[in-house]
Amino acid sequence: MSNPHSFGTSINRIAAPNPPDFSPDQRSVSDAISSGPRGEVVGPFGPLLHSPSLADRMQRTGEYLRFVSDLDRRVFEFTVLVVARHRDQAFEWAHHVPIALDAGMPPEVIEAVAEGDKSAIGEPFAQVQTFATGLLEHEEIPDSLVSELIAMCGHAGVMDLVATVGYYSTLAMVMEVAGTRAPAAGPFLP
Repeated sequence: MSNPHSFGTSINRIAAPNPPDFSPDQRSVSDAISSGPRGEVVGPFGPLLHSPSLADRMQRTGEYLRFVSDLDRRVFEFTVLVVARHRDQAFEWAHHVPIALDAGMPPEVIEAVAEGDKSAIGEPFAQVQTFATGLLEHEEIPDSLVSELIAMCGHAGVMDLVATVGYYSTLAMVMEVAGTRAPAAGPFLP
């Protein structure tokens, strides 16, 4: 697949603290992340360990959204990919494409997000994309769209969608500042 919109480049400006030099709080948070469903400290969590209290709170929020929330996994992963694409966040994109495919996201929908082709994204993803993009671009969210999303995801699901957009936007900004490097290119990847 060709991708006409390239992702930002990464230069690794703020690396993770060196494990032998971890403070007790850094060690505790690193251990919590590694022993949780993520299985390892990757992406934004390395640089976030410089602020272990923040890293802990962020990883717990992400753990809820990604592994506990009742939000349909395809809708969740689609939302993450919309944020990654909007923020040109290569690590986030590369990390979540395989997860989205495993969750049952149709490859053609992922390709449409990568190429910015909103016309190729059908329901229920079109409403989610309009909602997430509206939040990211500080647009007014129409009452009718909120009603459609409540019918689709429930009130809790809509709140989880809002939190997903905000959470992954924050992670994208952390990785932008830190210069977090993306994994090697592959299908649907830059």
